[in-house]
Amino acid sequence: MGNTCDGRGRKTASSRGYNAERLASATLDEYRLYRNSGSDSWYDTHIFQSSSSESIWVETKSCVQRYPSEQYGRFRIWKRNHDELVNRITDLSLNSSHAEPVAIYFFVVYSVRRGREMEIGKMAVPAEMVDSVLDRWSIMNHSSMGISEYRDISWNHLLTQLEVSREEFKSANAIDLTSGKLIL
Repeated sequence: MGNTCDGRGRKTASSRGYNAERLASATLDEYRLYRNSGSDSWYDTHIFQSSSSESIWVETKSCVQRYPSEQYGRFRIWKRNHDELVNRITDLSLNSSHAEPVAIYFFVVYSVRRGREMEIGKMAVPAEMVDSVLDRWSIMNHSSMGISEYRDISWNHLLTQLEVSREEFKSANAIDLTSGKLIL
């Protein structure tokens, strides 16, 4: 299971995005019974564990540790997808008799050394926490998204805003900020 990816990256994302989705699947699969892909653009993977009726919507984001310019790599978050992720989970929570649904971002930072990608760190963060650090949006005319609002946020700034040290991020197997809703 860990070597496959059923998320949207298989069809739409770059190879590095696809690899990040595979890493998310491998990390989360160990604890989940069923996983399926989403055809909607607001999430990459939906995980449903039938024994507990637990639903988790996962949006995977990856970036390089540093660009050739030495600036920190950045995650790109599209406002309409982010809003849909947060709002849909809120709506599902209000209208569900099952376990409370969860929406997370699964962030992966990697470096490229001698043509090989090396994982620097990964973390699962509730969408609501990410929402609290997205303070401004820019607009771009994107080839597949059209004119859309987005936010590029450096992984270093995101860690600072979430009060996660770079040392902890790099040394931990994975950082789980979901208050125990996931086991990483």
